[in-house]
Amino acid sequence: MKLAFLFFLSFSGYLFIFSSQDENADSVGSPKIRDGCNCTAPCLNYYTYWNGYCYRGYMTNFYSADSADLKCMNDTISIGSIGHLVSIHSEFENAYLTGIIDNYSNDYLIGIHYAGGKWVAYDGTNFDFNKWDNGQPVDPDNLNCTKAMMIDGDFSYKWVTTACDDSTTYICKYPARYY
Repeated sequence: MKLAFLFFLSFSGYLFIFSSQDENADSVGSPKIRDGCNCTAPCLNYYTYWNGYCYRGYMTNFYSADSADLKCMNDTISIGSIGHLVSIHSEFENAYLTGIIDNYSNDYLIGIHYAGGKWVAYDGTNFDFNKWDNGQPVDPDNLNCTKAMMIDGDFSYKWVTTACDDSTTYICKYPARYY
């Protein structure tokens, strides 16, 4: 059985992402379990699988942070999972998301907001990674949501604070499961 691979290559300040798709993967690149299992793909249609999670970029829909998070929850409730605005926990995940939005948007909402005097994730996971741009976060009491932005052509998408009612594109994420 072939496996799906994701390759990262940095060259002259640009990050390139290459992937190979398993011949046993479904149409959106989610690997299926074979060898006697009657399982279906771990992700809903239009979601892509990576590292135990399913992701979907909404690059033509513009929502506020709370509305986008609700949309992510509504997407996944039918399979008994709860999706949220994407939380990012590593540089590799940040780079993977860059591949999802490439050529579609210069910014997107992420599921990190300021509440109770600290930065927290919409999905309840630990806030254990950040990619704040220089001088960020700014005024978290008023600009208490976060978006990732391509700044000065930097494809690593740095984080900036934004008003939670500002509408922009977004990415949903939920734990993969076989259903």
